[in-house]
Amino acid sequence: MPSVRQAVLEWMGRAGRNQENMAVFFFCGHGLAFGEAENTLLLEDFGGNPVNPMADAIAFDSMRLGVMRHCGANYQIHLVDACRTPPTDDFLDTYGNRATGDPIAVAGLNRRLRHKIVPVYFATGLASSAYGLTGQPSLFTQGLLQSMRGPASRDKGAHWEVQVPALAEGINKCVASMDFQAQPQYCQPHETGRELMIHRLRDVPEVIVKVFTRDLALLPQAILAHVDHIGGRKERAPAPAPWWVALSTGSYSFEALAAVDKTQVLGQTSKYVVPPASEVGL
Repeated sequence: MPSVRQAVLEWMGRAGRNQENMAVFFFCGHGLAFGEAENTLLLEDFGGNPVNPMADAIAFDSMRLGVMRHCGANYQIHLVDACRTPPTDDFLDTYGNRATGDPIAVAGLNRRLRHKIVPVYFATGLASSAYGLTGQPSLFTQGLLQSMRGPASRDKGAHWEVQVPALAEGINKCVASMDFQAQPQYCQPHETGRELMIHRLRDVPEVIVKVFTRDLALLPQAILAHVDHIGGRKERAPAPAPWWVALSTGSYSFEALAAVDKTQVLGQTSKYVVPPASEVGL
């Protein structure tokens, strides 16, 4: 905990040198939720203190308010890739629910904070788990990184920008495309209404596209395909699940062909796909 506390304080100091800076807090690890606004982030040495295990945890919501008050940056983004499940009854019986971690920085609510834009993106909803995959980044982190390539962007005329209000939707579309079967997981945003550019794209944005047959019984028998504007064609072999594919913004032709006879067209359409995502039923 001491090294994390020092790192957070140094980060606040660096970010606060200019009011126009954007401070980004990213946490990936274990977490608990004692309430809707009482989220706790568990550090590596959590539990090292047997009589006060929460001494090695961060009281996230209190810390966020403290960072708002004491860090000069007007733009602060928090990305929390952790579970938000409640503590066990045994834990609460032993330690109670009053100690929810170290806030690191504390503050009271003040009207002077209202001009700051401080969105939060939780990897999952209240009382829910956030999942990881063996040998891979977590679902949320993969979705976050992919969303930055376009699914979380908006058209700003001459360019595309990843925007605060669009980020959660982009992450959720990307996570859905991973077709993770254990349990649905949805990014839960908080205070994300005001527009703020997080990232400016240098190229045409990527779009998550879901391709399927309207009669789902045909999916295991259908070859799905898309063709771009210059004739580039890609196919997917028959499978029982829809085809999730990342495509550049633009116009495409889509078709479903019978696997036993590719001259038999099961469905066909053209569509202009744009962020965050498009669905193509054939």
